[in-house]
Amino acid sequence: MRGMLVTSCLLIAAGPVGPAFAAAPGVRARLALQVAPATSPAVTLLQGPANEPYTASDSIQADSIAVATSPLWGIPVVASSPVPWLTFRQDCSAPGQGSSIAGGVTPFTLAFCVDPSKVTANGYYIGLIEVTAQGHTTLRVSIRLTKFPTGNLAASPDSVELSAARPAETVAVTADPAGQNNQLGGFTTALDFTSSLGKPDPPEGPWLTVSQSGARTPGSVVLTADPQRLKDAGPGTYTNTVVLKDTKYNDIKTVKVNLTVQGQDVRSVSALPHIAVGDRWVTGFHLLNSSAQPASATLQFYDDSGQPLAIPISGSAASASLTENLAPYGSTYLEAGTPQFPLRVGWALVTASPSVTAQALFRADVGGGRYFEASVPASSGGRGFLLPFNAMTFAPAGVPLYTGIAVVNLDPNAQATITCVARDPQGNTIPNAVALPALAALGHYSEYNFTALAGRRGTLECTSNTSIAALALRSIGTGNAFSSLPVVTLK
Repeated sequence: MRGMLVTSCLLIAAGPVGPAFAAAPGVRARLALQVAPATSPAVTLLQGPANEPYTASDSIQADSIAVATSPLWGIPVVASSPVPWLTFRQDCSAPGQGSSIAGGVTPFTLAFCVDPSKVTANGYYIGLIEVTAQGHTTLRVSIRLTKFPTGNLAASPDSVELSAARPAETVAVTADPAGQNNQLGGFTTALDFTSSLGKPDPPEGPWLTVSQSGARTPGSVVLTADPQRLKDAGPGTYTNTVVLKDTKYNDIKTVKVNLTVQGQDVRSVSALPHIAVGDRWVTGFHLLNSSAQPASATLQFYDDSGQPLAIPISGSAASASLTENLAPYGSTYLEAGTPQFPLRVGWALVTASPSVTAQALFRADVGGGRYFEASVPASSGGRGFLLPFNAMTFAPAGVPLYTGIAVVNLDPNAQATITCVARDPQGNTIPNAVALPALAALGHYSEYNFTALAGRRGTLECTSNTSIAALALRSIGTGNAFSSLPVVTLK
């Protein structure tokens, strides 16, 4: 689209929008997107501002929007900020002086910063970002900033730094005598308040939780960070905001929370959905480190009811867990099970450095010097799974085929209720084909004989109220060769 230019302007209300906003129940960034019908492709805003409460505070608040076109064209875009409380500087330095300019070629990310110190009068302020181009639909994004008398609530500290070594912090919440309710002649040290996260569902994962002690001041909130809940996020600093709200005067106090994560702090969590140990069964565990840094992995074993399962590993006494340290680019292999140990089945929970890959391999001694093996890939789990099944007759041997499945509940606190639907190759439902029992927290289930599927093939789709992981095996008859089948995790 050579020669097509997009211009952008920012319009800001010069003062408070009006008294009607005073009854608003909370303060949030507002995203307004107006798209009129157009015959030509429209400039499209793909993502609005993050869910931050832009309120008057001492710190500059950074955010961004992603600008692209539909279809995906490269069009020059220019944005301008004519007011002092909003600037497009990515590092939030040098607050806007009425002439901040930014631009790029779509798709690109437009960073902006809100500086409440540049707002003097009390009220609600709305900044309107407009992106226009000849022949395209105009897009408008509103940025809302609130400034009212504050001080009903006081938080100490009002900024928190967390890490793996210091994952929690208690913030005291009190009523400030210098605040608004004192100005109105009704100061009291007992104010009802609520606490919530500014970003309740951040894209990097729900790493921060807030627990409130008491509904009135003086009270406190406990902020707890869990780096393990970061979704495929690496080392760095992650930021969220805790919003404290005085429910009597609608005063809002924010507490900024930073989580600093080092490389060794991030641990991946996955499941080996089935292990068989003892009698004629042996399960081996492969652990591989793909990093130039040392790594570690811990395996915890559970039985069908979700209780710790002690098994003998590589000649050692039976244990319900093991931890292995891996050298840079190192690996290890361990085996569990001996003929003298009674048969035990269950699964393994793997907590490891992100560079570690885990996989199990279990084998059966079927006699006569014959052994059969199948791999058990690690799964991070999801809200369900999809797998193929085949319960028809294996013609060369004249025996039936079996599809065995193993399912584990990854939730340590809640029971899993699993619903399954079997379909034939044309996608038609096979009624009442598979019914799985409820699984206890960290529970396990395995089965291969589903009589309603006999003589048929197709797919099996199961969904759960908790995170689950699954393994599928194909067996030629019973006691004969078996192998792994693909399992699609449903997020």
